Amino acid sequence: MLPASLFEKRRQAVQRALGTDGILIIYSARPAIYSNDIHFRYRQNADFFFLTGLAEDRSALILTATDAILFLEDIDPEETLWSGERMGLHRARRELKINTRSMDALAMDMADLLAGKKRLFYAFGADRERDHSILSKLHHAIQARRRSKHLPVEVIHPAEIVHPQRRIHHPAEIEAVKAAIELTDRAHRACMEKSKAGMNEAELEATLLYHFHRERAHEAYPSIVATGKNACVLHYINNNTKIKKGELILIDAGACVDYFNADITRTFPADKTFSAGQKAVYEIVLEAQKKAIKASVAGKTLDDVHRTACLVLIRGLMDLKCLVGLSASDHYKKRTYTAFYPHRTGHYLGLDVHDAGEYYDRKDRPVPLEDGVLTTVEPGLYFQKRLLLPGMTGEQKEKLKRYIRIPRHLQGIGIRIEDNILITRKGPLNLSWNIPKELADIEALKK
Repeated sequence: MLPASLFEKRRQAVQRALGTDGILIIYSARPAIYSNDIHFRYRQNADFFFLTGLAEDRSALILTATDAILFLEDIDPEETLWSGERMGLHRARRELKINTRSMDALAMDMADLLAGKKRLFYAFGADRERDHSILSKLHHAIQARRRSKHLPVEVIHPAEIVHPQRRIHHPAEIEAVKAAIELTDRAHRACMEKSKAGMNEAELEATLLYHFHRERAHEAYPSIVATGKNACVLHYINNNTKIKKGELILIDAGACVDYFNADITRTFPADKTFSAGQKAVYEIVLEAQKKAIKASVAGKTLDDVHRTACLVLIRGLMDLKCLVGLSASDHYKKRTYTAFYPHRTGHYLGLDVHDAGEYYDRKDRPVPLEDGVLTTVEPGLYFQKRLLLPGMTGEQKEKLKRYIRIPRHLQGIGIRIEDNILITRKGPLNLSWNIPKELADIEALKK
């Protein structure tokens, strides 16, 4: 668990950024409906959790330069019968080190706190009912205000002052990610060891869940367990196909510990060894990943990392005669490689799997990586049976298709390798280095 003092420091940093004329309002996430009156397992709004450490619904946080107030439901014995005990006002005040008020007082307190403020930091558009409530408070306050009182004339998304903090990770957060990766390591190894032709993808998904849940962790996201051509579906989550002899199995799965996530992908054979074609593609992806990780240094950008991976993949595809007729640099400029590699090489990682933080600044320049940033590095190659060039017009596809070949013996192969990288002053630190990805290590594990 992260210490309460860390959440307190985060709130103080936001309060300083608000200045005397700013107010921030963040609500907890609403419970998501699974079916009728059945809910999904509750997942807190990441920004709200980042500033409070509270994982309960029906709560709100208001910050100004001088006030930090957490509004939440107090303990209700009847509700406890159905849903379990809530933290309550007194315990929250003591353990979370913040002033607490009942949610019943939110409407009255909000009107007073809005008075005298010019800038409102609030995520309009995320929840109509809450939007209406805040707009109603503003309307009534404008109707009744004295001339000496100002009210917000500018609305700004909380991301402007919260997300820069979330991008740089505290050592305690990094330890939580390491714990999630450790569980993910065990789960991936177990799948590699037990997988074989004749099994169903669902059996491997069950193996992942077993290793996560037995340590009181959860899935960071719906696991992808994709055999054969299913691995060419980037967000495949059906996980219900029988595994055939000679196929590859792609697993993209990670554990979540204390709200922090791992995001790992490995690809391995259903049989004990890779075929010659599978091995050729795998070696290209692995080289691209290693060079992209090496390029993940402070001062460089995720665009730089992506370009590094792309050029390795392009040269490999040229060797396989999949990309023809152009130089590697021209293939990169014309984006012919997207027929085999349609996604980016990495993203930020943390409280959200695709975590907060700017990729480009206000002048549309790539934002440099810094010490304390967590990213993924996840190149891949996918050989569809038909030519796809995502995001391109029919005319563009027609011009480029003469430079692209999809060999029959490679069709249906999908390979991705993904690790979680901590940017440090000394260079990139691969937190998931221990999860097997070398060809020899995977084949040894399979035997």
